Amino acid sequence: MLVLAIVSLLLVMAVPSWRYVQTEAVINGAQITLDRLVIRQLRFFQRHQRYAEASELPLLQALAPEIAAQYRLIVVTQGSAAYRLELLPLDPMTLPALSLDHTGRRGLNDAVSDAWVD
Repeated sequence: MLVLAIVSLLLVMAVPSWRYVQTEAVINGAQITLDRLVIRQLRFFQRHQRYAEASELPLLQALAPEIAAQYRLIVVTQGSAAYRLELLPLDPMTLPALSLDHTGRRGLNDAVSDAWVD
C-alpha cells in the first residue's frame, strides 16, 4: 500500500512537469520553424526583390508537420520591403501565438497569461 501511495505521489508531481516540457518543446520547434521561414523569405527576396506571400512559401505541413498540428501560419506583407510571420495556435489556451518580422523582432502573445492578468 505504501508503494502505491509513493508511486501515486510521484505521478502527481511528474505529469505536470512532463506536460510543461512537451509544451516548451512545441514552442521551441515553432520558433525554429519561424527561423526557417525567414531564411525562405530572404532567398525569395534575393530572387524577386520582394517578400513572399503565404501562397508562395512552402506549406507548414511540409516544412514542420509536428508544428502544423499545433499552429497555423499567417504571412502579413507590407509592401515589398516588410513582412511579419505569425504562428497562431489552434488551441490558444495551451500555446502562445508567435511572430517574427523582417527586422528580426520576435513576438510572443500568451493568451493564458493574459487571461490571468485581467
